[in-house]
Amino acid sequence: MRTYRLEKIVAVVALSLSMIWLLLNLFSNGLLLNKRRDSVTLASESIPKNKMKGSRTEQNHDFEMASYDPTHIELFIATNDERLRYDTKTTNHLSGTERNTQLTRPQILHFCLARRTHPVEGISHQLYEALLHNYLRQSECNHKYTAPLKIMVEWNSNDFCAPRANKSMPTHNPVKCLVILPTVDSALKFQNTTTALVNANVPLIVVAPTFVPGSFRPHTDILVSTLCYFELIGTTYSTSSTGHGDRSYLVTISVGQNSKPTSSEEGDGDVLNYLNDLYSVGDTSVDTGMMLSISTKSDELAQCWPDGKFKSIVQQLIGHLKWFPCANSMNVLRKSTFGIVPVGSSHLTTDQFNSFSWQIQLMLCLSSGAVPVLIGEGALPFPLAIDKELWARSIIRIPFHQSNETISVLRSTTSKQIKSLQYYGKMLFRRFFRNTAAYVSTLLLELSNRLGFVKPLAPQWRTVLKVSPSTNVPYYFSDPENRFTEPDLTDLSAAKQLENRQAAELNLQERIRLNPFWSFAFVPWSHSVKQSLFTAVILYYDRYNVLRHALFGLQNAPYLHSIIIVWNHPSEPDKFWLPKSYVPIKIYKAQNNSLNNRFLPLDIIETEAVLALDDDMKLSPAQIKTGFNVWKENRDRLVGFPARSHAYDSEKKAWTYVAGPSSTYSIVLTSGAFLHNYYLYTYTWDMPSEIRQFIDDKRNCEDIAMNFQISHLTRKPPIKVLKESYFPCHGCTAALSSRNDHYQTRSKCINEFINIYGYNPLIHTQVFMDQYV
Repeated sequence: MRTYRLEKIVAVVALSLSMIWLLLNLFSNGLLLNKRRDSVTLASESIPKNKMKGSRTEQNHDFEMASYDPTHIELFIATNDERLRYDTKTTNHLSGTERNTQLTRPQILHFCLARRTHPVEGISHQLYEALLHNYLRQSECNHKYTAPLKIMVEWNSNDFCAPRANKSMPTHNPVKCLVILPTVDSALKFQNTTTALVNANVPLIVVAPTFVPGSFRPHTDILVSTLCYFELIGTTYSTSSTGHGDRSYLVTISVGQNSKPTSSEEGDGDVLNYLNDLYSVGDTSVDTGMMLSISTKSDELAQCWPDGKFKSIVQQLIGHLKWFPCANSMNVLRKSTFGIVPVGSSHLTTDQFNSFSWQIQLMLCLSSGAVPVLIGEGALPFPLAIDKELWARSIIRIPFHQSNETISVLRSTTSKQIKSLQYYGKMLFRRFFRNTAAYVSTLLLELSNRLGFVKPLAPQWRTVLKVSPSTNVPYYFSDPENRFTEPDLTDLSAAKQLENRQAAELNLQERIRLNPFWSFAFVPWSHSVKQSLFTAVILYYDRYNVLRHALFGLQNAPYLHSIIIVWNHPSEPDKFWLPKSYVPIKIYKAQNNSLNNRFLPLDIIETEAVLALDDDMKLSPAQIKTGFNVWKENRDRLVGFPARSHAYDSEKKAWTYVAGPSSTYSIVLTSGAFLHNYYLYTYTWDMPSEIRQFIDDKRNCEDIAMNFQISHLTRKPPIKVLKESYFPCHGCTAALSSRNDHYQTRSKCINEFINIYGYNPLIHTQVFMDQYV
């Protein structure tokens, strides 16, 4: 009896302990799930059960529902904030000693904006909008440690930041005030009314297209005429008529000369006199290859500067300008291989008005595709932002005392040299001067280098971990408040070291190709390799069965670090069935259905190498290994499997997309291709936005665009791996390429991209690598 009671007591105790253990597990799991659920709420509804792809009835024994394990499977989602911004990191929580210590470390140049006082139109408005959306802007001006620079567009004496705003500032870190005067009118008004203020010892930087004599302060003010170029030509720049093909003239210039210099004067006027003596005014003989039009008479000047913005600027600077480009200069330069830029002799200083004339002429040459020929000496725009070697590869400089040799120098320039000059000139103009946004980035880079700040690390597409309410599957989405988070101060020191290391590692040509506005941990041309692994990025919409077999096929792929599924479907992947995996699988839920999403620089990509895949692309582990080994030896190239070509149709006078058998290729499809993740940054931030918009409109050609961008930067063709040209997906539903107008659309893409780039960067090759191990 006692034994029975003892056994009963033991059983009750064991049952109680089991219940307690079960309750503790349920409680801990519930807390974990609730914690994840409480962090963010879902933005859209889940997929209806009757339309759920990958429901339990579609599964086989190789697949199971994903459990919550951040090291195994993760899910992401996107929002619709598209503004390029970094977080505002303050130092309010630090003590005075800690704050002063951090202020001595390398920091990023941030700025705030003064109140808008100009009309909501014109170049001032466009400039303000570009500053407003710049990633370095801080929302407030009243914090003394986050925004050391206050920028105002046009002068506003009621919002001046010095000396009033500096009363509470530490003496070692005063807030500087920068005023941008975008037009000649605003520059003259400011300089004529604030001479005493400019000459006073206040932290004021003036950026203007021209300065009255005696008002320019070297090493403080910035003379740049780019914004006046926008005022004259407009910001809707088109490269459709600036191609690098044959041009009618060897060299041209079309300017008006107000007055001839006296015999005691030297400079740009003497250059014009030399050109006048060299060739008769108005001669437009194609046989001679020259069109040197220098208007001097009143009737000629009336035609040179007709009513409009050109005439308005000349009238505002009457008595100061010796010469100025004619209104037809852009059209004339588009017909010429070279364009004359009369700079003058070396004794001319940068505060004289002639700098305004020749900088405008320089911009006209670069934007029209004509190689600038600078006769004389003069400081080029943004000397601290634009590499002098890039300038040297984009222009021809002839000393003032050798100006009589100009034509012989141009005629001796080879076709190869001309193409190189045009290529780098196009790169320089597009990167630094294309529009007001490019101008703002260039100006901030110039200021950052001048004031000793560190370039920011390249912005990633920041993501946030999230959990679905209906399951315990985590996923990520883009944080609308912190889309581009600023690195820690310790990272800024590393960024400076990276900048110095890459300057030592990269050769001249590689350094020129590198994006100058940000620091990158690794670039395709660096000699340091982070790791011999790659990330597979798969674009997905709604073909679940195709995707899961693709995932299953990747399980044995060597060197695979992780898999990222870019989810383009509008519905949430809250009940998504995934295969068992030995590597992390991450799902990024994009905000919109765009083919450009496959090339986003996501922060969840942790490797240098990226394998871009379509869900219907089936590659064996051996093929993947071969492709990855080829890429490791060619890290600046696009290395892939399916290849295509392009050709010129002389009858239609247009380029065509070639998908049939060909002995050469110029395009590797990104349905299966390795590339460096640096190109994700250049595709998203550097490539002209018109191309991404065109891709969204046509829902096609993102792979062609990536080929254009990489070939444009490297001047190298892609590399095809294996002899096969087609990799069919048996059992797949109709793909994009099955549409009747698919190939016509891709031909249109090639022609449109060539128009935007101003030339055709694609390069044919016959090289393929088969048995590379």
